[in-house]
Order: sequence, then C-alpha cells, then structure tokens
Amino acid sequence: DSARFSRPTASYSGKPCSCSISAIMRPIAAGSTASTEVTAIAVSYGHVLALRSNGSVWGWGRNTSGQLGTGSRAGQYTPGPIPGLDGVVAIATNYGHSIVLRSDGTLWTMGDNRYGQLGHGTTSTRSRPAQIQAVEGITAVAANSSHALLLRYDGTVWASGQNYYGQLGDGTRNNRTEPTRVQGLDGVIAIATASRHSLALRYDGTVWAWGWNMYGSLGDGTSLFRAAPVQVLGLSEVVAIAAGGGQSMALRSNGTVWVWGDVFDNDVGPDGYQSHVQRTPVQVQGLNSVLAIAAGGSHRLALRSDGTVWAWGNNHEAQLGNGTLNGSATPVQVSALTGVVHIESGSSHSLALRSDGTLWSWGENSSGQLGDGSTTRRTQAVQVQGDVISMAAGSAQSFALRSDGTLWAWGDNSSGQLGDDTTVRRLSPVQTQGVSDVAAMGSGY
Repeated sequence: DSARFSRPTASYSGKPCSCSISAIMRPIAAGSTASTEVTAIAVSYGHVLALRSNGSVWGWGRNTSGQLGTGSRAGQYTPGPIPGLDGVVAIATNYGHSIVLRSDGTLWTMGDNRYGQLGHGTTSTRSRPAQIQAVEGITAVAANSSHALLLRYDGTVWASGQNYYGQLGDGTRNNRTEPTRVQGLDGVIAIATASRHSLALRYDGTVWAWGWNMYGSLGDGTSLFRAAPVQVLGLSEVVAIAAGGGQSMALRSNGTVWVWGDVFDNDVGPDGYQSHVQRTPVQVQGLNSVLAIAAGGSHRLALRSDGTVWAWGNNHEAQLGNGTLNGSATPVQVSALTGVVHIESGSSHSLALRSDGTLWSWGENSSGQLGDGSTTRRTQAVQVQGDVISMAAGSAQSFALRSDGTLWAWGDNSSGQLGDDTTVRRLSPVQTQGVSDVAAMGSGY
C-alpha cells in the first residue's frame, strides 16, 4: 500500500518500502557487468528499479503503463537503463507509476496517471520521465496506487492524485493533478501512505494523519474522514511510522510498538479472522526493546534487541511461524529463531536474517517464496541455502543478497520479477542476471 524513496541503506525500521522504478532500453546478457555498483533497489507491482552509484537508474519487469520510462509499454525480463536520466539520488514506485529524485532537487515521474498522481497538471499517462514543475527541493516521497506525498527540504508536505477521502490533506475532496501543500504541517521528517489515508512524523516525535477513517486509521478517536491533518492521540517520541490497508503503526524511541485502525488482532483460527477497530493508538502488549517492525497483509513482526522475532495477527498461512495455524491477538515468539538482525514480511510469508549469515523463512509457499525447493506451507522457519547478508520479501517472491554481492531470488515469477530472464516459478534460489556488487534491495507486490 505504501512506497517511499529508496536510498542506499544498511538497515531500517518499519514496513519495507515497495519502492521501485523500471526502465529498459535493451536486454543485457547474463553475467554482464553493465549494471554493477547498485546502491538501492526498490520493487512494486511487477516491476523493479535499481539505482547505481553513477546516478543512473535501471529497471525490469512489468511496463503496461510505461512505468519503465522507455517510451514503450513492452515489459522487460532483464535490467536496462531509463534513458535520459542521470544524477539520480533516490527512487520510488507503486502500482503502475514510478518516481525519480535527481541531485538538483528536481522530481521526475512516469507511468499511470489516471488521477493526476504524476503531478504534471494532466491525467495523461507518461511512458518517458517528465519533470514535475510545480514543486522542487523534494527529499522524500510516499506513494500508493492513486496518490502521492512529497516531503520538501523545509519540512512541508505536498500531495497530488486522488482525493475522494481527503487523503491529500489540502482541506478539500478535489483530485489534484499538480502537487498542493498539505494544510498546517511543517517540521515533517517522515511520511507514509496507505491506499486511502496518509501519515506524517514531525521532528518533535508526534504523528499526524488525514484521509479515510472509517475504522479509526487516523487515530483521532473518531470515524470522521479528515481532509486536513489531525494529530494522532496519545503518541510521542515516535521514530518510525507505517501504514497499510486500514491500519497504522508507530515505533517509539523506548522500543514499544503502537497500532491503531483496522488492526486485524482478533484472529479466530486457521479459517478466518475478525477485524478489531481501534480508534486511538494502543500499545502492543508483551513487546519491548523493539528495534524494527514489519507489516504483512494481516500479520506483523517485531525484532527485539535480544535477536528474537515476535509475530501476531492472522495465521491462516502459518505466517506467525509458531508451529501452528492459530492466530494470536498478542505477540508470540517465532519458534527456534535467535540471533536475528533483520526481518522482512511479504503478504503471507516472512523472512529473518541471522547474524551468522543464514536466511530463514516461513508461512505461505504456494509460489515457492520460501525458497526451500517446495510449495509446502511451513509453520516453522526453514533455512534457505546460501551465505546471505541481507534479504527482502515481496508478496509471493523473495530475494537474498550474498556476501559476494550477487542477488538471488525465488518464488512467483509471472511478471519476470526474479530477473532471471524467464517467467518460470522458482522453488529454490536462482541468481538474478545482470546485477553484481549489490548493496541494498527491496521488494513489493
């Protein structure tokens, strides 16, 4: 539901961004070094972007709306450059569109534009990158399928696209084809979006929200839709935020996790679950010393400072990793996992990286996304082979970065998202072609 700029990074807290940008001028041969020195990777619905250290952007995968910026709508199975772009410092994407930030502070967008989310003053689709003229000095972006948020260097937030629920925060319900300033917000340091509501984190540790609020996702104690920001009640010293569907999450500096909205916490067993509407933030009980959080489709993960992983929510695909199919409204420890340094969550599967370089996975496996050579659902973590230093989980696919800088992938490949020059589902890791010396990555739907 949410995509943020992907910058070079070693670790982060919160839901992995569904960032991505795609562009291809020509296929490159397996083993080519043309796209080496990758510093960031981001993924959204069916397409992937990679940012190189020389400021160029490479992409592959789905291109039905021109989101690869190549001037055509032909999909690509191997990486290639977006023509005409250089000096890029950050990338982002979501369903059908892509966003690029250059070092001069200009913002360039391409792809689907039915609600004006590209910010060019029209609703015309763009198959090549075009600069947003209305606002400059952008440092971060959060995007979803129908609207986008832009964070400027001065701490103000700007928005464009669909506004039916007030998710642009400009005081109206009017769609905007050019960025308009979110009312009454300054000093913002982080932003997040779901499909129908938006969040902002200010420098003082407070969280602000606007848009759809039927299930309390704005955290203001009401079910009123808000066309301008309101402060989330009872939260302070927040260091990270995340939004997805009708739910919102925050990680505080004291290591506690707080949730509100349609939080899916009243699970009723392997065959279904009930939503729990929480109109103001509530602390997740039994969790402390949390270093990182990750949110899946209807479950959540938390990594504690002692290296253990805890999960709660729906468990119909064994995504809690506790050896059962029974959901839990309170965190349960993922079985037999210690020494964990990084966590990722897909829609219904999860990944954990241990300090010894081993990668472990559990949950849904219908597309082979666990990487254990089968399509068998796993209620407890199983090891994925290889010397791994980082990983990323998409909806039904997984990626692993090995210590030699190579990228390996497995699971669903129907849109070519594994980058192995095929659309064949992989039950065990295969090497992604055309990239080496990888430093960071991400994956989405």
